[in-house]
Amino acid sequence: MESEMQRSFFHCKALFGPGATIQSITTSFESRTVVISTIPDDQTQGTLIALLEPFGRLSSIALTRDAEAATARATFFTVAEASAAVRGLAGSGMQLKMDLKAVESGEATLRSTKVKVAWFAPRRIGWAHYRKIADAKGNAERLNGSTFNGYKLEAKFQMPSIHQTRSFSVEIKGLPMNTTDFHLQKFCGIQCKSVMLKEAAYDRQSSILDVEEQLKQFGTLDSFDVLPEDKQKSKITAFAQFISPDDAAKAVQQLQKKPQSFLNRSPMWLEHIHAVKYNIPYPLFVVIKPSLEEEKEHHPNCKLKFYDRNAAGETLDIICARLFSGDPKSLGQLKDKVECLLDGKKLMDGNGKIMWDDFFTTEEGKRYLEEFSDAHISCDSRKREIHVYGTVAESVIDTLRRKCQALKSTPNIISLDRAMLSQLIKGGIETMQERFGRGNFTIDLAKRALMVKKSVDIDQVRMALATLDHGDGEQAGDDACPVCWCEITNPITFECGHSYCKECLQHMLLTTDSASPSLRCVKEVDDHSCNEYVDVGIIRKLLSPEQETHLLEVAFLAHIHARPEEFRYCPTPDCQVVYRPANEGMVLVCPSCWGKICAFCHVQFHEGLACKEHRENMEGGYEAFQRWKTEHGAKECPSCKAVIEKSGGCNHMTCARCHIHICWVCMKTFKEDDQSGGVYSHLRKEHGDIY
Repeated sequence: MESEMQRSFFHCKALFGPGATIQSITTSFESRTVVISTIPDDQTQGTLIALLEPFGRLSSIALTRDAEAATARATFFTVAEASAAVRGLAGSGMQLKMDLKAVESGEATLRSTKVKVAWFAPRRIGWAHYRKIADAKGNAERLNGSTFNGYKLEAKFQMPSIHQTRSFSVEIKGLPMNTTDFHLQKFCGIQCKSVMLKEAAYDRQSSILDVEEQLKQFGTLDSFDVLPEDKQKSKITAFAQFISPDDAAKAVQQLQKKPQSFLNRSPMWLEHIHAVKYNIPYPLFVVIKPSLEEEKEHHPNCKLKFYDRNAAGETLDIICARLFSGDPKSLGQLKDKVECLLDGKKLMDGNGKIMWDDFFTTEEGKRYLEEFSDAHISCDSRKREIHVYGTVAESVIDTLRRKCQALKSTPNIISLDRAMLSQLIKGGIETMQERFGRGNFTIDLAKRALMVKKSVDIDQVRMALATLDHGDGEQAGDDACPVCWCEITNPITFECGHSYCKECLQHMLLTTDSASPSLRCVKEVDDHSCNEYVDVGIIRKLLSPEQETHLLEVAFLAHIHARPEEFRYCPTPDCQVVYRPANEGMVLVCPSCWGKICAFCHVQFHEGLACKEHRENMEGGYEAFQRWKTEHGAKECPSCKAVIEKSGGCNHMTCARCHIHICWVCMKTFKEDDQSGGVYSHLRKEHGDIY
């Protein structure tokens, strides 16, 4: 029988075993390949194999040498083995690193590669001569700040010497390179008797080439872009993109305001530019633009620009917003504010717990959300969260809270006899859904009951059930199907020897609990379930490719939701990427949205701020939330850190997020709530009672 299946979900490779259990997960930020450099000359491929094999099974190894150095790439069978090799050979003299294109190691501070550089645009200087001092002074005042062929001029009367009585001069700066004596004299007025022009020391194109060449002395450039000529500005501006942030920093440090011979001893001005880009859907942009403009006013050291139209002047579907600053800390502070606006207000109850219902992912639910035309609503089915944007967000959230509470109300329960349960599983449930709508019914196999949503008329449901063909409903003894308790039809037999109706087993596979999706035999044997895993081959035999993928995705999501310390989602809304938390200073580049993730804080990378500084920026809301938790006796789930408030009942709590069982008295956790050794046994033994 087939024993394993592999699928890709959320940019992860997952290996599934019997019962759809997760055997391993490899995220897009992990690799089985190790890159080795600074290899001594005496090392061969054979000695490298001997060095690496103690850490795991090698799949392949390739050693390459050139005139300067040797490098090797070694691929292991698992990520864990590759990681062990990197850790184990630290300090060996060779440099080993994981082959990760999506990871940036180092301090979690801004390391920009972009430099803004400016220098004086080449201009000519001229002198206009007048017979009278009054004419010279008057024209100097008139010419200063005026434009000549679109170029802004600077004019200044030159103080005459004591013996100067016949000719008085005005110095004119900023003249374009193609200025002629004839046109300048005409421009300077009828009183002007003559002019003189000085040639520029360099031209625009040669200065651009010289500046680019000067920057290349500090490192390789990825790009060098010069802004179009602006006749109203006295400087040429360009943006240089270095490959290395260290090279960019060195260029700024050594060239800033330094006179350059190729610029006639005038300086260059350099600024390390830090920038962040966001792509915002147009409907969301319209709602949050006023708030973005307000934040822009509060951060004068930063620039926030929107690119919302194409070359034809048409509105774009996706708006590009860019933050710029030469001050990384100011940029980091504004970035936090912008991302709060992009995150919107989450739908939560009064206790700070996320509110959600699968109703919002249905067509009816989508139509319901579209009715709120004054707000922008984002429904993130991946995180099971709703985000509301706009000035009316609070009132919309109040309405959605009431809707969630109504949807979560206890369903009506109709007990089913064996015959009715069998009939529903073998096609009757489809008939009911066609009549009353999908999503209104759930068959609870453990309780042998039909769960009916409150919105459906229960009397009409009972009448519809009565019209179904129930059969004789006689129990088939020990050979009965473990699901419907009736005689087995179209039997499917597990390796443990227990058989099921084909239709019942299909239903069990398709309706498995998303909280605990591993598939096991439920046949009762000596007062306990058999618990043998369903073989992979049986799953593939009974389910279509689409159903199989859905089942495995449910298993995958349940696995990562139950392990919040091991897996996290990319913080970009609706981004389908999962990563593993890392130490402070690790920055991940999402392969889907290309956003940078702080793998320690679990937020979009806080440009210019260390993790501690980012947390301090967010401290106000954190402290208020901690006060609320203390006042209401709320506690964090020991497993996933979700906040839980106990309103009554016994001291056995179940986390709604990761489904771990918790003793509310001492917060000890249990995987099961059975009577022998589980949470109830613990409560009675350690605390005297379950209350």
